[in-house]
Amino acid sequence: MEKDEKVSESHWALLAGSRFLLAFIVVNAHVGMAFPADQAPPAYMFGRQFGPLAAVIGFLIISGFSIGESFKRPEGFYRRRAGRVWPTLFVAVALFAAILMAWGPITLPYGSVANKPTALAVVCTLLGLNGFFVGSFLGPTWSLSVELLFYWLTPLFHRMGTSVLVALIGISAIFYWLQADMGAPTLPAARYGIAAGLLLWAWLSGFLYSRSAAPWTALLMGGLCIVLIGHFNDQGGSYSGLTLFAV
Repeated sequence: MEKDEKVSESHWALLAGSRFLLAFIVVNAHVGMAFPADQAPPAYMFGRQFGPLAAVIGFLIISGFSIGESFKRPEGFYRRRAGRVWPTLFVAVALFAAILMAWGPITLPYGSVANKPTALAVVCTLLGLNGFFVGSFLGPTWSLSVELLFYWLTPLFHRMGTSVLVALIGISAIFYWLQADMGAPTLPAARYGIAAGLLLWAWLSGFLYSRSAAPWTALLMGGLCIVLIGHFNDQGGSYSGLTLFAV
């Protein structure tokens, strides 16, 4: 996160600590993929109970806020974003692709199969386009494709008025609410930018809070989180609401 002089050091430290805890939830929620179903470690249940989807939504809220602060210094914005994202993404994608090319397809303990990726899948994942064209051969990168799209659109969001941002938040939230009844795919499996559209409300809520840290924006952000995650939470966990309340 880029530090802004109007945001105190303790605030940035709190946000960094929050991101660490959210990442801890997501990592533990996926660790069960490496174990047989009846041998999953306790950490796996911890991650599932506190909700990986709730953690991803929390990430998006914090990201929207930090990007809003970062773009107050627009010079070098994309360079800063690239420096934070691509080194780790490149190593993760290259390593996983190499493993699958050498030993794939690999049957995971829960029955799903990780197939050898195509060159197009690897390139799209590195460019953050996997959530639009090919799906995510490296599962958790679906949420990164969502976030990268919002990075590219940040200058556009910055020029929009508050009323327009609120309208976009409302439209996205409505479709998120309706997605279960519309037969939409799960967010990790969604293509054509569907996941980005359904989660725009979370990122824009944080972005709007960066612009106007007023009580009504905080209530909007918190209220949407609790109501929406309670209505639709396919990656469940009885404590998902607590995760979002903490965010």
